[in-house]
Amino acid sequence: MITLTSNYIFNLYIAVCIASDVSLRPALERKQYDSNKAPPNFITSKDTIDIQLWFYNVAMLEGNHMHIGFAMTTKWFDNRLVNVSNQTVVLDYDDLTMVWLPRLEVTKGVIGRGESVMTPIVIVYKNGTVMNENFKELNIVCDSTIQYYPKDRLNCTLHFYSIYTFSYSPIYLRLLPVEGDLNEFILKGYKYEDILCPNTIIDGNRELNITIVLHRQSHTKMLITYLMPAVLVMLSWVTFFIDPLSVPARAAIVMISMLGVCNLLISVITITGDASEWSYAEIYNICCVCMVALALFFMGICDMMRVNKYTVFSHQYQACNKICRIILPSIYLVFEIAFWVQYNSESK
Repeated sequence: MITLTSNYIFNLYIAVCIASDVSLRPALERKQYDSNKAPPNFITSKDTIDIQLWFYNVAMLEGNHMHIGFAMTTKWFDNRLVNVSNQTVVLDYDDLTMVWLPRLEVTKGVIGRGESVMTPIVIVYKNGTVMNENFKELNIVCDSTIQYYPKDRLNCTLHFYSIYTFSYSPIYLRLLPVEGDLNEFILKGYKYEDILCPNTIIDGNRELNITIVLHRQSHTKMLITYLMPAVLVMLSWVTFFIDPLSVPARAAIVMISMLGVCNLLISVITITGDASEWSYAEIYNICCVCMVALALFFMGICDMMRVNKYTVFSHQYQACNKICRIILPSIYLVFEIAFWVQYNSESK
């Protein structure tokens, strides 16, 4: 059997070296070959069409759109072509319809029709193996798990199906190991994680979904999204520890904390606004706003317990400050534990 390769130059070299001017047409006519019918071995033996991809261009576009350039090599066995010719034959572009082709297309999530950037190569070997290679450029829409920002992922799926399967018997597609290291490409804050290839059977026809999984490089964004609000929440507690006579300072600390967490919440909403449900980052920052508001509320309650506005402080006032030093951190600690347990379990 012929070893499958996605190296277009190598196949082009083969095409030049072998007798490309040998015509299959007379031999196929003698055998009454029908290029509109799949090879009988597809039905009797359930042979597969082997697909191998080589990604040579991957780039992130605006939003959750991705541009993908790949070479797709397909190989299958057609028992009607065994010994039809005594040597390997390369079909010209005008002769591609002489033999049966699976006519693989990529749909679902593709923006536009895509385009072939080079002339396809079809090679027919004398043992009945057929190899077809072409280059594709596509823009696709990726599914985003933005609700887990900044530990979100992009799932960019190439959905392959054969036009042939809609009118005739089903054919079976099999993905061979993908060539090309996707870590080579700069993906605007995302990093390649994995390629998933679950086979699915739809309406009796086997289709192939190849999903490129990317995860966000989130180290800096984790600090901005979660650490900064937490620091501002703890800053608001300082008001219960400083000199009670420093009323302007106490009020300024709480108001600065409130403005800070509100600004961070607006930034998060701007990023995750397209999510179909509340994101964890939004929930976290909203809770931080509530925690600062709670500190502001308790500060007002404690100030109402003063005997004199500036110099005399009652035991109730002093007790209120001490209680706030315990209650507010305790409430926030419980929230932090519950949030991170849930977030880490869901975002995996």
